[in-house]
Amino acid sequence: MMQCGYGRVVNLSSGGGSFGESLGLAAYVVSKTALNALTVKVFQAVHGDVKVNAMCPGWVRTDMGGSGE
Repeated sequence: MMQCGYGRVVNLSSGGGSFGESLGLAAYVVSKTALNALTVKVFQAVHGDVKVNAMCPGWVRTDMGGSGE
């Protein structure tokens, strides 16, 4: 991406990785917080038309998320 001067990176994160919503399983929160920090660092390191973002989809019905909000 850097050589081409163009690219998109989208990391799938969670509100659990933000300081405002950091309640939940410790390992999950730590991993999402680390992913968010990595996203910021990569964003700061790239140049050209390379975009780096983290997307937090919100609640998803899974074994971990449960059957309802």
